[in-house]
Amino acid sequence: MASVPTCCPPGSHGAAPRADQGSLRGENVRLSSSSGEFDMYVSRPGPGELVREGQCLIFLPDIFGVDSGRTKVICDTFAAQGYTVVLPDVQKYGGIPSPDTFSWKVMALPSLSSFMWNNSRSVFMPRLQQAVLPFVRNEFGATDIALLCFCWGCYPMTCLLEQQESDIRCAVGFHPSLLVSRFYWENRQKQLAAVQVPMLFLSGKNDPSDVMPNGLADKAMQKKPFAKDCKFKLYKDMVHGWVNRGDLEQPDIATAYKASLDDATEFLAKMMPVAEKE
Repeated sequence: MASVPTCCPPGSHGAAPRADQGSLRGENVRLSSSSGEFDMYVSRPGPGELVREGQCLIFLPDIFGVDSGRTKVICDTFAAQGYTVVLPDVQKYGGIPSPDTFSWKVMALPSLSSFMWNNSRSVFMPRLQQAVLPFVRNEFGATDIALLCFCWGCYPMTCLLEQQESDIRCAVGFHPSLLVSRFYWENRQKQLAAVQVPMLFLSGKNDPSDVMPNGLADKAMQKKPFAKDCKFKLYKDMVHGWVNRGDLEQPDIATAYKASLDDATEFLAKMMPVAEKE
């Protein structure tokens, strides 16, 4: 068995409680696939807000699950920009326990190993391909889809990108982790070689070099015909997890959080430039 990699490098922001405090605009829908039933959070533009017809963002969670920190708040933020946003629970039993819990302190390695075995391709790919993609296409008329991820979510994101779905236009990684594939003895270079859409990766100073500027992913994208559309940016004063788990009471994190969402907003608008309407 491969050694268990860590999605979150030492010094990262830890698990964070759900940050919405009951103010979320979206709702859960129940979907079914060959790997089981699961919930998907759906957030859409509100009355009077711009609507980006046919555009859908699929968010993939970090290792702590769909309720990790500001994950759903960020979904709502992009919905307010006119996107239909979905956050499927692609993890079989949810995210791993918080490192602050007794079970994590006693069973850290077994918990992480169990999470990895329970969340292989055989779990999340049927959910994405059999349920999520058909749902957004049929129910929302999605014709332009972007994938966005936090941390662990980079693994299902790259696995889905390997399939080269024709309506997926781009991918965004907030402090993404490419290390998960090593647990399954998969080749990251081969995965990245299969990617056929532009990528935006935002990394912190303690993230692995493979997701940083001029790292493994960046070099793979430099070989693509769309290389000029890709962007790899290092937030040199931030650590892994700042976007959805960092403390916004700290001014530097709050500033970097806003800048990160602005980076993604600009990238998405460039990659999916359809007309907006009321």
